[in-house]
Amino acid sequence: MVNNVIASIMTVAIVASVIGASYAYFSDTELSLGNTFAAGILDLSINGQNNFSGSVVKITDMKPSYDKYSDPIYLSIQENPGRLFKKITNVQCFGGALTGPESLEQNGAERDDIDSVTWFDMKICGVQTIHDRQVSLKDIENKWIYIGLYQPGVQVGVVQSFHMFTNTTNWAQGDYCTFDEVFAVLQNNTQGAPSGDCFNNCSVCLTSASVSTMSVQQGKEKNGNAVPAIRSVPANALYLETTHTASDFFSLGFGGNITLFYNYPIINVNGSGADIKVVEDTWGSYPLEKANVYASQDGLNWTLLGTADNTHRDTPSSDHTTASFDLILPWAQYIRITDVSDPAVFPDPTSDGYDLNAVIALQDCSVPIICPTLL
Repeated sequence: MVNNVIASIMTVAIVASVIGASYAYFSDTELSLGNTFAAGILDLSINGQNNFSGSVVKITDMKPSYDKYSDPIYLSIQENPGRLFKKITNVQCFGGALTGPESLEQNGAERDDIDSVTWFDMKICGVQTIHDRQVSLKDIENKWIYIGLYQPGVQVGVVQSFHMFTNTTNWAQGDYCTFDEVFAVLQNNTQGAPSGDCFNNCSVCLTSASVSTMSVQQGKEKNGNAVPAIRSVPANALYLETTHTASDFFSLGFGGNITLFYNYPIINVNGSGADIKVVEDTWGSYPLEKANVYASQDGLNWTLLGTADNTHRDTPSSDHTTASFDLILPWAQYIRITDVSDPAVFPDPTSDGYDLNAVIALQDCSVPIICPTLL
């Protein structure tokens, strides 16, 4: 019993000595001194001025059907790449002097909403990004317009055009508007606009700026006759029209189609989200019109995106119906719209199928805007 106790004591002592043992290791230590961090710089200059003051648009003697262009505005980002934006805000319009023709037309009353009959379009370094007759000054007010992503030091030239609707009459004589322009830059990894609404879903290029008609195979009216000439102009399907006239759209005719070629491919950047919006004209109640929508990268192999119809009313224009589609492909350079309406459901023998107003790119297209360049 004593021997067992002694043995136990020895065992505990040996274990304790092992547990309490110390070991040596190789090691090294280095010291880094004077570390700092500092915020980067993202600065915007206008026409070479960092703290810009003054106006960038001064246009006089506007008349219906006359295009008036502002002097080029040169934007430059300092230190870091950034996403450029601009918007028109604080639009105020005035009647000016009441001329004799204006007084006669208005029965002596004054009208001062000239902004509602003034088209706005824009070029970025010579590339048309907002097309003529795409949007009015009134509709573009307070909406950010995306100018693009640029490296520091690049001179980005912007030219704006303001011109009156062709059907503007004497009531607008002598009227004028004042407005402010706001320019902004966001760092390159941001999404969306600085705040509020962004025109054209913050896309640089619109359908009208980058698309042309590749081919047309127009169908017929229900009675077999040709579609009237005013409804048969393919160019009327290249950009959105809102004037409620038959020249706003291209009628496909029953079974007809139109193929649009994009000079700069539309990029599918959002997975399964909508990439294009097809706009159709239906004024008031009307039978079901339908069209299949296809996309292609080479104009030979086509992917069906879905079927557009005239059941979903657009806002704010009740003249339009819309249908949006995912591109499915990584990118596409051709869009084909083919009428698949059933003539049997149309009581009017002069019915002519789906009326295509425009195909609008909802995501940015790949635009080779090269700055600087002569405008």
